[in-house]
Amino acid sequence: MADLERAEQMAVFNDVAPFGSVLILNVLEHTFDPIRVLDNAATLLRPGGTLVSLTPSVWPLHNYPMDAWRILPNFYEEYAKRRGHELLESWFEYVGFGLVANFRNPDGSYCYPPPSRAGFRRWFSRAVHKVFNTYGRSMLQPSHVAVAAVFRVGGRSSSNAKPTPGTLDQEKTTP
Repeated sequence: MADLERAEQMAVFNDVAPFGSVLILNVLEHTFDPIRVLDNAATLLRPGGTLVSLTPSVWPLHNYPMDAWRILPNFYEEYAKRRGHELLESWFEYVGFGLVANFRNPDGSYCYPPPSRAGFRRWFSRAVHKVFNTYGRSMLQPSHVAVAAVFRVGGRSSSNAKPTPGTLDQEKTTP
């Protein structure tokens, strides 16, 4: 367990990194800067290493010590694209519901899984709500949904250059 948000705390890994895998499970929603946490975790990996993240997307607030974010699938895709990591589609999922790619709106944007995976139960519930004029009060998504994302750091075009832990800055732009 480590504080991956603060670069000065990353020095504890100098003698033991690089690792093959780093797990960040139910942490990013409690950080002020989830991108920095992911970047610092990536610096701990050897080229081609695996970074695993699991975060709640729909979840009751749980202040421990703070609850700051709900990270959605588009965040993970954009993070992988900007950092040159490969997002492993076969492991990119709504935990317990299936692959994120299977839940899309007609326009191609992501949607949450339906509240019930059982088709008959879902339609029966909608009919009952309609009959008793409570239609529209049901949730449009389950009460708890978590997103799991697995990255191959460096992606397919990984270089052999390994940054020192904690030295990966936020994205830099050149004039």
